[in-house]
Amino acid sequence: MGVAVELEECRRSVNFFPSHCSPPAAYHPALLFSPPHQDWSEYKEGTGVAVELEEYRRSGATYTEKKAFLGQADLREYERERDAKLAALARRPRPTAGD
Repeated sequence: MGVAVELEECRRSVNFFPSHCSPPAAYHPALLFSPPHQDWSEYKEGTGVAVELEEYRRSGATYTEKKAFLGQADLREYERERDAKLAALARRPRPTAGD
C-alpha cells in the first residue's frame, strides 16, 4: 500500500471530461476535414467556379510563370533605360584639357 496505490487512485480520480460530456466514441481525423471539403465542393458546383478553376489549371498561367515573365520584362526595361543613358553620355562633348 504505498505510493503505487496512491498514484493509481489519483489517475482514476482525474476526469478530463465534465460530467455532462462524454468522451468521443470514435475519433477519426478524416471526420474533421470532411465537412469543409464537402462545403467547398458544393460551393464550386453551385456557383460555377469549378469551370473557371479547371480552365486556370489547364492554362499554365501559374503564379511562378507570371513572376518570371514580369521579372524578365523589368530586366528588359532596365537594359533599355541603361542603354539610353549610356548613349546620351556618349553624345555629350567631352571637355578638353586646354579649356
